[in-house]
Amino acid sequence: QRCTNYRQHQLKLRERERLATEVVPVLNWAEQRAELVKDLRDLHRQRLHAAAEARRRSVQRAGLLELFNASQAAEQLVSGLEAQSLAAQQQQQQARNAEQPVEALVAREKELAALAAVEADVQQLTQRLQGLSTEQDTLRAQWTRTEDAATAADKALRELSGQRLPPPPLEVTRFRRTLADAHIAHHVLADVIDVLDDAWRAAAEGALRAARWVVVLQKAGDEVAAFALAERERYRHYVVANAVTATAKAPPESLLAVLSFSATVPAWLLHQLGQIRRVASTHEGVRAGGEWITQGAYHRDSRGGRSLWIEPGQHQFGAGAVQARRTALEAELRGLQQTLTGIAQQQSAVERQLADARRAAQGHKAGEELAERQAQFAQARAALPALAEARRSAGRHWQALQDQHKAAVVAHTLAGSAYASEQTGLEQSERKAVSDTREWQSRHHEAQGQAQKSRDARARFPAAWILRAALDGLRKEFGNAKQAELREAAVQRELDDDTWETDASVEDRYLRMGSAVRDQTTQLDDRRATNEQARIAANNARERYIDVLRATVRRYRKNITELGELAGVEVSADLPHLENDDTVLAQAGLAVKFSFDGKGAVGLNDGEASGGQQVLKSLILLVGLLKDDETPGGFVFIDEPFAHLDVRNIQLVGHFLRSTRAQYLLTTPITHNVEVFEPAEITLVTSKKARGERWAPPIAVLQRRGVPQG
Repeated sequence: QRCTNYRQHQLKLRERERLATEVVPVLNWAEQRAELVKDLRDLHRQRLHAAAEARRRSVQRAGLLELFNASQAAEQLVSGLEAQSLAAQQQQQQARNAEQPVEALVAREKELAALAAVEADVQQLTQRLQGLSTEQDTLRAQWTRTEDAATAADKALRELSGQRLPPPPLEVTRFRRTLADAHIAHHVLADVIDVLDDAWRAAAEGALRAARWVVVLQKAGDEVAAFALAERERYRHYVVANAVTATAKAPPESLLAVLSFSATVPAWLLHQLGQIRRVASTHEGVRAGGEWITQGAYHRDSRGGRSLWIEPGQHQFGAGAVQARRTALEAELRGLQQTLTGIAQQQSAVERQLADARRAAQGHKAGEELAERQAQFAQARAALPALAEARRSAGRHWQALQDQHKAAVVAHTLAGSAYASEQTGLEQSERKAVSDTREWQSRHHEAQGQAQKSRDARARFPAAWILRAALDGLRKEFGNAKQAELREAAVQRELDDDTWETDASVEDRYLRMGSAVRDQTTQLDDRRATNEQARIAANNARERYIDVLRATVRRYRKNITELGELAGVEVSADLPHLENDDTVLAQAGLAVKFSFDGKGAVGLNDGEASGGQQVLKSLILLVGLLKDDETPGGFVFIDEPFAHLDVRNIQLVGHFLRSTRAQYLLTTPITHNVEVFEPAEITLVTSKKARGERWAPPIAVLQRRGVPQG
């Protein structure tokens, strides 16, 4: 055990040394090398990606130049159309200026004719004066309302000047100022969403109307403070803390595909927009099923269909919304100005008619003036259609130029937006390229240092340690360097905590003890062979002894049978079963039965036999042991065989003893029955020493005469 403990200790030491010097360093080196290879591959892929990005930026620069040229061309077209539109407007104004006096003369003729028809009737004249006065008041009220609307439209139009995005409502501005004062970084969706396809602007504006003023927090940790401020300000729009960047490619037929995002937006909004399918018509949408929207902003979802149309003047998303609002406000302002012009003309006519009616009430005759200016009025009626057609033609030309100018402004706005967006993207890409290049150089320099360390470490290892098969074997045995370190720590704990044999001499002693044990084993084997031989000889002798025993038992049965015949007793004996087995031999026995006077067989210890019969049974069994015709000799010692027997049994026992012709030594007390001495040839009489005598009497010897020596 000490030697085994010593060898285990040596194995632990060698294992610790192998782990510390080979396994852990080699596996660490292999894992670091694998990580280094992975990093180098990543650097290579990053370099290829950087080259591809450089080529893309080159193409992007060329595209940016084309967008710049397109923007410049659009700007020149807008400038040219503005000049043409201004000239057409002047031409229309000139035509209008030429038409107005003639139109005024025709209107004057009609006014005078209407006044001449009623000036003779005082009651009708009075009613006309009242109607004209009421119409004058109505026109003044219309002028005031229209002028206020025109002032508001002009103010809104001035506010859009120089704006990139439409201004938000007052409540949104107030809440954003509150968030800014609390140093909570945020943005609203209206500032970060733009419509890429202007044909779908109405649909996008309608679908996004409810999400315009959703506030997106840049830091999720500001959620609690922002909610508290929103509750205090009663801000009706959502405040979102968890937002994502719209990086995933949108389904091409979805509404999301025509939108761009410059900052993070809520994930649920992206999901909603991605679910809305763009269709050409309601008929196509019904046939396709699901959730859809048309260019006219008719939207259908699981609840049903409804229109989401928003007037262009209320558009909010992107630079196109500014232009749409500007266009709508300009059209509104022009309409209001035209309305004011019409009201002014009506007011002038009413005031003139009212003045004429008042003069007529004072005695002035309208019929006379109508007759006096008949030629002038006739000339005006003849010239008015041509002048009106000239005005309408100039107006159509000016309107066509206006439409072209609007389209050119939209194209210029889109081109400028596209150029600005592309320029911003290129700048971001270039800044990212610079950052990526700096990061790549840093990682590359670090990787070069690690590669040099790996080469130095590899040079210190024997070549056989770093073969692929050796590394695979170490990985199969330990898994990785961490597992090898854990195994090293476990071995060190076993060395520190367990009890070890460190005496190297135990092996010499173990060898000597082994040699002695082998010698003893050889001797033991020899003795085992000898013992086996002795066992075989003893077994053979035992077999022979059992054979002798069988013959002896048979001879004994024969002897007691013969002795029984001499004694007049029928003797029977059952031979036992004898085998070479200790149990069988221990259980073997000779069952002897006696039959006296034909009364039936009795056993040796049967209580029904008389004393003489008991003595005969004992003598038959005893004498049978010595009866041997082949080897005569010896005698039987019998102690007082006639004790307690009557005369008849004494005679039977004596007769038996004589019949056997064997030699006996009998003992008996001195008795008056001479029958006890009948079987004896020599009688020795002994007496005890008498009291007072020094010696006992001499032994008396009696020898029967005429009895042959037996």
